[in-house]
Amino acid sequence: MIGLLFDNLIGTSICAMLVASALEYKDKTYGGKWDLWDLTLTIVPALVINSLKLLALLWIG
Repeated sequence: MIGLLFDNLIGTSICAMLVASALEYKDKTYGGKWDLWDLTLTIVPALVINSLKLLALLWIG
C-alpha cells in the first residue's frame, strides 16, 4: 500500500502523487495515453487508507 508507513496525510499525498505520476509517465512513454482515471485510482485509495489510520489513532489515543 502506498504511503502506509507515513504518519501524516501530507507525506502520503506526496508519495501517492509521485507513484501515480511515475506510473502514468511509464504508460505515456510506452505509447499509451496520459489518463486522469488511473491517476485518480492510485491517489484516492492511499488518501482514504491514511485518513482511516489517522482516525483510528485519534479514536484510540
